[in-house]
Amino acid sequence: HRFAPPDAVRGLHDLLAAADSTFTLAARDNGFARDYDHVDIVVSADARAEIWPLMLDFLQRHAR
Repeated sequence: HRFAPPDAVRGLHDLLAAADSTFTLAARDNGFARDYDHVDIVVSADARAEIWPLMLDFLQRHAR
């Protein structure tokens, strides 16, 4: 079982997120190399190539 099922996270995002937020389900079904979990999204080699650039781009676009 996942720590945070995607449907639950999506619902929380939709309820609480800012207007300029982004929800991305990092999963094979969406073209990613793996179905990422909380740990993989930070420490895996795949995340360094796939996830980190997305986060960096978001942070750079929203930097003040």
